[in-house]
Amino acid sequence: MGHVAGRHAAERASQQRAANMGMQIVGMALQSQGVDVLAQMFEDEQAAIEEQAAANQIDSTLEPGEIPAELLEDAGEAGEEASTDSEENAEG
Repeated sequence: MGHVAGRHAAERASQQRAANMGMQIVGMALQSQGVDVLAQMFEDEQAAIEEQAAANQIDSTLEPGEIPAELLEDAGEAGEEASTDSEENAEG
């Protein structure tokens, strides 16, 4: 059993080294074409962070404890579906 686990671990390490080597080759090719790989990765990550921040932005026009109308509409639709399902189950 230990032999099989050891062989598997060695195989995974070999695959990891090959993947790292491939990434290095791609990085060098991009850099030779004038692409700053690290700067591009940072820009992509920063854009994702800004998108998430915009999605989580709080509506400053709401009063404390007030639920946004679009959430109430979504909850109302879900509640209607649930009540329809429970009525059908009660009849059936």
